[in-house]
Amino acid sequence: MRHSIILKYAVCLYVLLAGATTVDGQSTTRDSCLQVMKEMVDHYRATRYLSFDITYRYAAESGPGAYLDSLHGRYRLNGNDYWYSLDSTEVVSYQGTCVLLFKEDHIMYLVPPNGRRKNVDFLVALDSLLLHLGGMEPVLREDGDIRTVLLTFGGRGIYKSIEYSIDRRTGYITRIRQVVKSDQLYDPSVRNRIEGEIPYAVIDMDFSNYRSGAFGDRQLDTAQYFKKEGQQYVSVAPYDEYKIFLGAPNL
Repeated sequence: MRHSIILKYAVCLYVLLAGATTVDGQSTTRDSCLQVMKEMVDHYRATRYLSFDITYRYAAESGPGAYLDSLHGRYRLNGNDYWYSLDSTEVVSYQGTCVLLFKEDHIMYLVPPNGRRKNVDFLVALDSLLLHLGGMEPVLREDGDIRTVLLTFGGRGIYKSIEYSIDRRTGYITRIRQVVKSDQLYDPSVRNRIEGEIPYAVIDMDFSNYRSGAFGDRQLDTAQYFKKEGQQYVSVAPYDEYKIFLGAPNL
């Protein structure tokens, strides 16, 4: 899937912030970065029935404004429960149970409570690879109404840098820019359009259309996807043609 690399990333990268460097005119203390990221995550968590859109765009690092591909995602978030639709994939996690829909293949994948890796919930956890990256340098910048947290990794792994732009008035993210190794990003249809060796690619994630109180529990309830009849799980309309796969034998 062309968007699979995106689903690994989490906003709460403040758990990685260790150590700091000094840059003129910039606050780089560990505590400052931690506080900004914690306040931002807490704000998302506290907002009830929050919906927003994300537009993903891809480019070579050498030409970050010349986008090669893009896709649009819609998110709903309420505490630990969430739903999102991205390309041909739909994911809902409600009261500990997660449903993944692969619409092109008409497949429904059910994951038991606490069995779902939470790396698709960008407010909860990190991809395990990120947890083991060392040598990261955090920088906090203030520019008018935009507060920016920049994490640089020195080009020693998949990630070169990740930058978070946060609106100080609303407390919400406006953009995440990630510079990653290009072989982790491009699907063949995009990669073949690039001439020469492009070591790094840019992923821009632009956030928009924030609305609180935009939906109710029904939009997150996994009962709209399946029901249990005896020991069998059965998909329900309009997903009754989907084949169900279980993420654990004792689900």
